[in-house]
Amino acid sequence: MAEFDILLPFYGPSDQFEEAVRSILAQSHGDFRLLCVDDHYPSLEPRDWLLSLGDPRIEYVRNDRNLGVAGNFSRCLELAEADWFVMMGGDDIMLPEYLATMSHLIQEHTDIDVIQPGVNAGRPSEGACPPANTRRVSSHRRRTHGRKPCTRGLGLLSVVAVANFDRP
Repeated sequence: MAEFDILLPFYGPSDQFEEAVRSILAQSHGDFRLLCVDDHYPSLEPRDWLLSLGDPRIEYVRNDRNLGVAGNFSRCLELAEADWFVMMGGDDIMLPEYLATMSHLIQEHTDIDVIQPGVNAGRPSEGACPPANTRRVSSHRRRTHGRKPCTRGLGLLSVVAVANFDRP
């Protein structure tokens, strides 16, 4: 089993989706499974492109019907298998050292349940904000073995907040 499941719910044209996937595949830390969950988008173009990559770390799932944003995010959580996961939007970009940084923090802080890093607001092509102007918008959550992941009551979890990606 991979160290991380990267959950990528999506619905829409493939341009931003492809950029998101490329950023994940460019990670310096490759111990992950990328699970792309298609919320029944009318075109199969994103699926065809994804499968053409031939990367064994990629899994594609298509919902039988459109579940909507919240429903598709919930579907991703149901499919997560790794102890740690990243919920990523189809229009997000993952910095190349992201998973290496998260893996290091997980090993350094064995008692944590959530890592809430600062992220750059904006896409590189749009002049993303410098790291000093980060906002906290994405997280890792440890899956609970044998139970559904906790999506409410996060006050009970231990949290480490990180604002820069300079650490390997």
